[in-house]
Amino acid sequence: MGDLISTPELTPAQAALLEAHVAFEMERWTTGLADTVADEVRALYAWLASVTLADVAPARSAAAGIAAQVEQFQVAETTARLLAEVAETLREQLREDPVKPVDLVRKKDVIGLVGSLGRQQRLRNELIDTVTSSTAYRRLVAHVLYRGVKAYVLTENVFARKIPGASSLVRLGQRSINNAAPGLERAVDTQLSAFVEANIAETLRESRRYLEDTIDEYVIRAIAEEAWDSAAHRPLGDLADLADDEDVEEIVDRIVSLVADVLSSGRFGPVIEATIAALLEEHADDSPAELLEDLGLSVEVVAAALVRLSEDVLTLPAVQEHLENRLRARLGAFYAGVDL
Repeated sequence: MGDLISTPELTPAQAALLEAHVAFEMERWTTGLADTVADEVRALYAWLASVTLADVAPARSAAAGIAAQVEQFQVAETTARLLAEVAETLREQLREDPVKPVDLVRKKDVIGLVGSLGRQQRLRNELIDTVTSSTAYRRLVAHVLYRGVKAYVLTENVFARKIPGASSLVRLGQRSINNAAPGLERAVDTQLSAFVEANIAETLRESRRYLEDTIDEYVIRAIAEEAWDSAAHRPLGDLADLADDEDVEEIVDRIVSLVADVLSSGRFGPVIEATIAALLEEHADDSPAELLEDLGLSVEVVAAALVRLSEDVLTLPAVQEHLENRLRARLGAFYAGVDL
């Protein structure tokens, strides 16, 4: 693709100055890149230290502008395919890399985070209420109650006491029980179904009370300890085989669709705007340079990071050629207007 801004016709003197200027800038952004980036970052921080956040980002207008951009962001149809490709590449890398959770994070940090969450009693109770109120949990409790009572009735109560030789038959299994007392299990099923249905509500309430009384910070930490001990030394590559390519694509599709729905709902923008406005107003009188320092983004850190990123890009021949062409196109318009 050609330059969007073409170089105008120049006199020999104008062309000579242009080429000298382009060479100077190329030197700054290639051989002298580290010094150039450091100088620019220091100059930027010096200016940011001389102004307030309100000077460069007025709360109302800045928040409204950011929120508008978020709401107007369009999720393209190709986004899901690209993200699925990224996910698949990540899975392949995980398969080849023996890295384990213990290589990435410290146990005390993980357990500490879980412990902090475990101390949130209202959150715990809300989660417990949500789980115990679900249809899946109701079915689970009903199944466990039904199977447990049925096993007791058939082996320890009605059958064992009223049918001669029951103890021996129990050891032989369910088929022997059915042969010895045809219809007994069917009768028990009918009565147990009625019993479970009549008592399931109270059982669910009792299970919720039990969980609220039992699951506290210490239990949650103990569970986290067990989970960590089980997974800490397991390669993350094992996770790559928990889902196939089609599963990953479907999950990515649904996540992208969910994000698109949120962005197009018209309800997310106001939340973003109010949040950003509140933060900007809170720090309106603060220096942007100080805020960056508080975030760990000191002059030295930012300069070093930008130098590393820039060197990786600006040392590539294709990038240098493009940069030189853009400099020549931009500066050419200036020198064309200089009367030499």
